[in-house]
Amino acid sequence: MGPTVTFQDFPPAVHEELCHQLIRSPRPADRFGLHPNGGYYHTVAALARTCRSLYEPAVNSLWYSIPDIVYLLFTLPRESFRRAGHADLRCGAVLVKGTTFELTGIPIQEADLERLLTYAGRVKVLGSPRSDLPSSSSNYLASLGVYETLGELLGGRTLLPNLRTLHLNLSSPGQSADATLPYLKRVCLGPQIRRFSLSRVMVFTRTWGQPTRHAEAIEQRSFEDRSICEMLAALCEACPRLDGLSLEWGLSSQLVMAGTRRAVLSQSHLTSLVLPLTSVPLSSEVFAHLAHLPCLAFLQCYLGRTVFDGSRDHALLMLEGPDALFPALRKSRFGGQTFAMFSEVLRSMSLLRLEELVLSILEETPRRSDVDDLFRTLGALRGKNIRSIRINGVANPHVFDDQLLAPALIDERTLEPLLALRGIRELEVDIPCPCEIDDLLLEHIATAWPQLSHLELGVRTPWGTGSSSTQRACGRLRVREPPPATLTGLLALARACPNLTVLGVEFNADPHRKVDPPVRTAPSCKADTLRVGLSLIDDLYGVAAYLSYAFPHVREIENRWDLLERKLVNLEDGETEQRKRSSAATYRKQWKKVRQLIPHFVAIREQERGWKQKGAVAPSSDRG
Repeated sequence: MGPTVTFQDFPPAVHEELCHQLIRSPRPADRFGLHPNGGYYHTVAALARTCRSLYEPAVNSLWYSIPDIVYLLFTLPRESFRRAGHADLRCGAVLVKGTTFELTGIPIQEADLERLLTYAGRVKVLGSPRSDLPSSSSNYLASLGVYETLGELLGGRTLLPNLRTLHLNLSSPGQSADATLPYLKRVCLGPQIRRFSLSRVMVFTRTWGQPTRHAEAIEQRSFEDRSICEMLAALCEACPRLDGLSLEWGLSSQLVMAGTRRAVLSQSHLTSLVLPLTSVPLSSEVFAHLAHLPCLAFLQCYLGRTVFDGSRDHALLMLEGPDALFPALRKSRFGGQTFAMFSEVLRSMSLLRLEELVLSILEETPRRSDVDDLFRTLGALRGKNIRSIRINGVANPHVFDDQLLAPALIDERTLEPLLALRGIRELEVDIPCPCEIDDLLLEHIATAWPQLSHLELGVRTPWGTGSSSTQRACGRLRVREPPPATLTGLLALARACPNLTVLGVEFNADPHRKVDPPVRTAPSCKADTLRVGLSLIDDLYGVAAYLSYAFPHVREIENRWDLLERKLVNLEDGETEQRKRSSAATYRKQWKKVRQLIPHFVAIREQERGWKQKGAVAPSSDRG
């Protein structure tokens, strides 16, 4: 028998990975259903205090990621820093109060500075939020003076020499581009950075009718755009070998778009690139550059007509053929204007390794021929690994002459080309076209995609529930015909696809429609979410009983009658409008009750099975 190996004999890298896994592991939910503090940060801190062999790995894990360099100030003596005031921070669409800290001006001793640099050397990720920080300290920020002072103390050195990932968010008022530029140049840019993320969400204020304020806003925006371009130039100079680059803006000026293109062209080792889906169209030069990157595995971008501008770059791409383009691309998210353009782009790409494809299409009134052509192009993709396809369109189809003109239906003929992709596990189609799904199509889907886990066909924004331009026509919507799919078709799909977790189709839940009774063994489907769109329902108890048999794990049933009801509220209160609004409210309430009934029916059915297995009989009082 060989010598005994103890825990201390493992290399430090194993100990550090153990601490990282503890931090990443989700904690069990408390009695309120919440996950307090995310990972096990406090456990890792306790290990650092009590286990000598785990001290360095645990401290490295705790300092691996920090939201802001202000937390490094807390390694200095208490008299070296102080609260400077408050700042507004933007978390999505919500403004929250943040606290800024500044240095007091007391000279920092060499030993204190070395201690700060020791902890700074452990930081690998900057700008990512930490779930373990209490709410009182999670919004701390360093003032601009901190960066300037640290830059002077460090001379030519970098504060974070081992930093590998840098996230910058310019959407907060306290983090403008001009304030962040010295932060990037003097303190954070280092030779080890491999992933960089920069985002800005424009916060609009009403300045119309106020020429002075409007001019000031335009001038400030122009200044920030120049600062962003300088920032990107500094990044390209200091970090020429980035693996990941994410540049997400709101509305962008020509200056920012030009700076973005230069930044992308300067990187030749990218494995991930994220660009806005709406505001920065790729030029043919950038598209050609990305097409030849040997390791690009994830791409998000906006494809405009500039990709096919007849330039020399586009001509060379066409000569090379699709097999040489995007050789390593696995996941892609493309935004664009028309269905026809996406068909043209996809035909020019090999996509042999593609696994996930998301298309966001802005065309409001697509031609049916273009829609069919796109689905044929998708079905002809030669990649054998494709698992997920999501096609999303706008939610406000046009109205002409006060009539809601619907294009031809999305039916089996349209979706048939996709059935050739045998590895599909997720399919979502939400485009401005009505969908007609019947039991035969569901059967074909179940046969072609037995590993299906997510299916949504036209239920998020069903035809006739779009915004703005449809409001005038909602009062004259055509009489809602029951969808051809039935509960029997859903049951067959549940039996054939045991991995199904999300199902979104409109179906006929009319109790007068002939429905085959569930006589065979109950399906083992794991679906927990049903999206029913504008499915009609009358007998809620019958529907709840059937769904509880076919989908016993369902916890959410989402319908869109609430959306249609809100649209009808804004119309004139005629007799027809009131009747339609009343029907929409009734259907919405019916589906809500079905969701509440399903768990009770499942519990009753399990209890009955238990009685049957034990050979129990009904109580004497019930036998008459």
